[in-house]
Amino acid sequence: MTNSCSPVALSPTDHRGEIDTFHVSAGHFFLLNCYTAEAHDVVIWSRGESKDNLSLPTGVEVRDRLLWFLPVQMSHNGSYTCQIRNQPGVLLRRLKFWVSVSSGECPYTVESISITKGVSDSLPCKQKEIFGLNSVVNVRWMKDCQLIQRQGKPISVDMKGNMRLPQASEEDNGKYTCLIDINLDGRNYTASRSILLTVKDEKVFVEPQLVTPDKQEITVELGLRVELQCLAFIGYSEDNESSLHWTVGKDFAEDLEEINTCLTFVSFLSPADRSSFHMSWAFCLSASLAVLALAACFFFFKVNLILAYRDLLILSVPDGKLYDAYVSFIHSNAMSSDEGTRFAMQILPEKLEEQYGYSLFIRGRDDCPGEAIHDATAAAMHQCRRLLIILSPEGKTEESTCICDNQSQVWYEQKVGLHDALTKNDPRVILVEIDGPVDYSHLPESLRYIKRKQGALKWKKDFLATHKFTELYSKRNFWINLRYHMPPVPTRRLQTIPGLNISANMSM
Repeated sequence: MTNSCSPVALSPTDHRGEIDTFHVSAGHFFLLNCYTAEAHDVVIWSRGESKDNLSLPTGVEVRDRLLWFLPVQMSHNGSYTCQIRNQPGVLLRRLKFWVSVSSGECPYTVESISITKGVSDSLPCKQKEIFGLNSVVNVRWMKDCQLIQRQGKPISVDMKGNMRLPQASEEDNGKYTCLIDINLDGRNYTASRSILLTVKDEKVFVEPQLVTPDKQEITVELGLRVELQCLAFIGYSEDNESSLHWTVGKDFAEDLEEINTCLTFVSFLSPADRSSFHMSWAFCLSASLAVLALAACFFFFKVNLILAYRDLLILSVPDGKLYDAYVSFIHSNAMSSDEGTRFAMQILPEKLEEQYGYSLFIRGRDDCPGEAIHDATAAAMHQCRRLLIILSPEGKTEESTCICDNQSQVWYEQKVGLHDALTKNDPRVILVEIDGPVDYSHLPESLRYIKRKQGALKWKKDFLATHKFTELYSKRNFWINLRYHMPPVPTRRLQTIPGLNISANMSM
């Protein structure tokens, strides 16, 4: 009996007197297995009819009872014998193998496998001992010794090297070779095995299976009509070449006049109604998109929504404080030359106080002359809900003497406010950068911490606008974010602002 085998042999049921032929390629790694030997047996390999290992050619050696070809050479062509002895040395069996060496990359083979057309199946690599070495680097498959180019669904290879061939067709006929790249003792080798594939266009037959009845007993009244049903599965063939018969005793029911029979073929596998499935998916997808859209809207318009909620519903709870924010900044006597001073003394009050109803304490405007500065500052700070700190890139003007005094006062204001902000979270701090980035390396660590934790609002005189619409949008966005960080304004205060303005005009 001649077999076309891979570098790992399959185990036949009986090998006495038989010679298995293995087709291998020169230059490839190959293992020959004495597959009938038990774990406690002694295995002796030899070349030809010799009885010892000394007859093995160069490049062939015995490891773990396997015959290793490192790699196969043309001179290795020939027969090899495997002797199986027990521990006392008594010969139990002798197996002979023939190794046929060829020069091609893909070895010759007569081993074949067939697959039915349209069926998905696997081609076995059958190199168990190779994978058992735990040295496999890569597994490749070739068709007719060329890279596989296949239309339709692609092939796939599992962990054992078997190739999955989906929906086989006549174009898949040919010789397939499993190539395994391994690394042994620091050297790279390749093991190979070939198999012939034939795709057959044939019907698929299965054994008929009775579905119902199953040992069923039915009790009926004499003279009444009774209907019995028999259901059987007859296979996948489209041709109705099967038949079903009822018997009464030893007679066929068709031969009895009082019994009528009918036969109907039912297709079990029919196209499913996918409309409900698609509608469910469409509903889930629509719901998901709606949730994402709402989340995106809330993310982009969160500040606007919160401000609208404040204006409509929130009535602030009395906390005993007089001011909504303490404005801290460095100012000079020449206010027109200092953008920070102009922002604090003019722009902020016009927006926050006159338009939105906030109450601000601005040093230089609301403090009383002659009072103790530090005591008055601490007292005013404790009456404010926010500490609004205005920072500029340079922090200096033309009048340096005045600035030094003012800067000392500013550091004291910020020291008092930041201490309470960091220890009690009251007042909360709002940072506003004026006209460009601020160098925080020269500022107190407490300010740098707040900058890292919550960032800062940025005010620019022109907002680098390319046209008026962009400038208006940037400024509007700034005031929205500033109001978001400010406390809610009591509804009653918003309602009384116009009245206060009218009353003041009338008193004049």
